Amino acid sequence: MLKKMRLGELFTTKEQTFSIYKLNGLLALWLLFAYNLPFLNKVWDGVGDKSVGVIILIIGVAIYLLLLNLLLILCANIRPVFKPFIILTFFISTILLYINSTGKQYNPWAFEMSQWLAGTGRFLTLNFALHFIFLFLLPSVVLSIINIKYDTIKRHIIKTLAAIGLVSLSLFSIHQLTQDKIRPYYHSMRSALVDVIPMHFVDSSIKYVQHQYFEPVHSFAILDNAPYLIDKNVHTTVVLIVGQSIRADAFTKDNLLSFEQHAGQESPLSACDTYAESSMQCMFSFLSLAEFSDKQASHQQNVLDILALSGVNIFWLSHHESCGDLCKRANVSERRLKCKNKQCYDHDLINTLLVDVLHNAINPKAPNLVIIQTQNIGSPLYSRFYPNEFSTRVPECKTLLVANCNNGELINSYRNAVDYMKFVLAQAISRIEQFHVSFPITNTSLMFTAKYGESLGEKGLYFHGSPKAVAPSEQLLVPLLIVDNNLPSDCLSMLNGKLSHDFVSHTLLGYFHTRSKTYSPEFDIGYLCKSQAIEKAMLY
Repeated sequence: MLKKMRLGELFTTKEQTFSIYKLNGLLALWLLFAYNLPFLNKVWDGVGDKSVGVIILIIGVAIYLLLLNLLLILCANIRPVFKPFIILTFFISTILLYINSTGKQYNPWAFEMSQWLAGTGRFLTLNFALHFIFLFLLPSVVLSIINIKYDTIKRHIIKTLAAIGLVSLSLFSIHQLTQDKIRPYYHSMRSALVDVIPMHFVDSSIKYVQHQYFEPVHSFAILDNAPYLIDKNVHTTVVLIVGQSIRADAFTKDNLLSFEQHAGQESPLSACDTYAESSMQCMFSFLSLAEFSDKQASHQQNVLDILALSGVNIFWLSHHESCGDLCKRANVSERRLKCKNKQCYDHDLINTLLVDVLHNAINPKAPNLVIIQTQNIGSPLYSRFYPNEFSTRVPECKTLLVANCNNGELINSYRNAVDYMKFVLAQAISRIEQFHVSFPITNTSLMFTAKYGESLGEKGLYFHGSPKAVAPSEQLLVPLLIVDNNLPSDCLSMLNGKLSHDFVSHTLLGYFHTRSKTYSPEFDIGYLCKSQAIEKAMLY
């Protein structure tokens, strides 16, 4: 009891009283160092070669985060709610930090409550207890018992508004001064933004409320509620590999290398868009490129829904990317690579997850679709996504400060990444052929395409993400590679290069002989090639 009294006296004496503004700064520092170090560590690991410029830029990122945290705290500078708000922030931040460290998705607004309740067992660990004690309980107790000195209401309002204005101006100035250098970081580190705690949670929650309550309601369109397989005993396994940032001219016929021995066929293909989310949504939808919109596509069935309803087993393999909204209605088995080393590459994805699925998970006598989402080619630091032994073209660009690299170094890195992608595809083809040898009655095939292309300096443009209306062809033309011995050898060349992402969904339905209202044979590559081959034969 005496100890408790002394502790209380210690924090309520005049010497230990904190002004609200001094406390704002200390709390902003606490949020930075207690909860944002994993994000800063990921940025440090991902920048490539370290230099003075890189170190200065990372310090700038830390200052930016500090100011963001300070802005959040200043917005809660209202006497009755200040302590409860900060304690709640400690609690949410502790939960997010722990869940992110376990590799689980954290945003409660994005999932059903039953999914969260089913995963509560991960909190019954010593690791979580330590997080809870040192990152929530102790700082909350300290905050609750310290004495805070406030100005008069009028002066407090004036000072708080002035501080908010100054911090906002500082954030704007830093953004304007560094946006050209920060943009490569943002492209490369978007998946790490969940570790910006608690600001990413605040941003996600605002977007959720906006989407849930302030956007127009769209009814969900059921395109076909009873698709079925014409032959229920079909023995078909299709592997679809989706890359990113890959230009069509990187996979010309002369550069197919080992694919020729596997009867691989290549053709350029028009991509839906120049950024990942829209292109993936479009690729698996039944909307044409001309009529596609993210909103409409997300409110109707996609090809995964139709295939799952018809009885096709679907597997989604990736490093850490979830199939998200694409799979929220379909029964899809998601598997992610557990990386024992600090850096895992795409051939690890093929030689572990794909091999395991082909030989241990699927029934070769059933219809199976295996979708593999690769991380190569990731921009702007292309060299980060392939092993050192593929650094055959030098010098390379080894830093996210790509402005410090000349065009030759950037292109060398990109071409090395393309060579590595070909190696990964050759590995996948070999694994599929081994599977076919084990199960010769199973029809096997591989399709490969990319979400979008990449600019490498043409017309002064780099990377991707340009608005589709003005995007150059380098960002919108991607390769299509098909390895399927059942197709005519000149299949893709017969289609005169008029292919687009529109063909992906219908070609997949065609592979499994799916009878569905959504199926359009004029967009099924297999149907078109075989039809034209028959017509060609009849002419002779």
